[in-house]
Amino acid sequence: MSITNGFSAIGKQTLLPPTFLGRVGRSSASLLLARLVTQVQLALFTVLAARRLGEAGFGQYAFIASVIFIGNVITTFGTDTLLIREIARTRATDILTSAFWIQVVLSALFIGGAFVWTGYLPNKMTETLVGLKLYSLSLVPLAFFSIYSAVLRAYERMDLYLVVNLFSALLQVGGAWLILKVTSGLLPLLLLLLVVQACIAMLSGVLCHRCIPNFSFRWRVSWSRAIEVLRAAWPLALVSILSIIYQRMGTLMVSFLGGDALTGWFSAGWRVLDAARIAHLAVLGTLLPVLSSVSHDDHGKAQSIFRRSVILLMVLAVALAVMVARLAAPLVLLLFGANYAPTSAALQVLSFSLIPYTLTASFSLRLVVQRQERRVLLVTAVSLAATVALYRWLIPVWGLIGAGLAAVAGECFQALAFLLLERANE
Repeated sequence: MSITNGFSAIGKQTLLPPTFLGRVGRSSASLLLARLVTQVQLALFTVLAARRLGEAGFGQYAFIASVIFIGNVITTFGTDTLLIREIARTRATDILTSAFWIQVVLSALFIGGAFVWTGYLPNKMTETLVGLKLYSLSLVPLAFFSIYSAVLRAYERMDLYLVVNLFSALLQVGGAWLILKVTSGLLPLLLLLLVVQACIAMLSGVLCHRCIPNFSFRWRVSWSRAIEVLRAAWPLALVSILSIIYQRMGTLMVSFLGGDALTGWFSAGWRVLDAARIAHLAVLGTLLPVLSSVSHDDHGKAQSIFRRSVILLMVLAVALAVMVARLAAPLVLLLFGANYAPTSAALQVLSFSLIPYTLTASFSLRLVVQRQERRVLLVTAVSLAATVALYRWLIPVWGLIGAGLAAVAGECFQALAFLLLERANE
């Protein structure tokens, strides 16, 4: 069987009934594997980069990656979440073109800003500034990937999403190993990542055209339609932007207040924490299209699916927090080496943020499904302001441990805010 025919056969699959162990279980399993592949790739890539670039070089990379990650969220402008929610409800794809051009225009503005304003960043080496300009170009292929991956997820084709992640892992880890074997330079590594993003975008586009029923992408955009999409997307955009800034604020604050070495240690611990969230991301990533589809027809069934998911994730969060805290020192030594020993103490603190994170992620997702993202926006904005103040206070006093304490306290504050909002709605 040819690859093309294989994709066509996969595309003929049908949805399972809207049960917890049906659509949610199957899609979560596929998305869990995709997330697992991504996290293994990130772990291997992080180990390679951390060992070859050194603490300072890895700190430079962590800063650049955080800025571009935030840039990608800004330029996506919430259209990925909007596409998943609305396509899952109606199976209509007429908003794809508008969403794509919104992302392209915003990406061009961000790239222009990266080339013009990077020279004004304080305490950054020339290599860091050049790398930031180079890697900002990845926002263009990321715009394509955002559109195509949203379609795959809206149709609950997590199996195809898994294919894309496998392809990405092979390219990124294999390429990084070859490049870092020859040179320990930051710029060649960033160029590799730019090429990998372009390849991933092309593959995801092929999968959509081959496997999604009646899928089509038109280049010509109706600007009146684009304005309608902008109006619908801006609350989701602000939620996404503030949420990602909230999650990445620790790395950015440590970078500005603690220096490159401290940033490298903190970033290494945060990568381990990201890996611990893999099951949460799988279930939550599945719940968005499933709840959007099911709640349109059966609100009671959607509530049942949501409750079971939250209970499962809370049990998992407690178990993972205890395990990561106990194994922090050997994990850091195994993954990053003796030079990253200070990371273990911070990771012990960071691990307990998994418990409040489960509540914030679950309740915010349900509100988005219910089209109440403005409430999520309010809670996230207040929580971000409080967390920034905590980082600003605790990092100069306690350094790396202070950054970990600020992250946990910020998650607890946000979880309490969502619980109070939930109580007020009862």
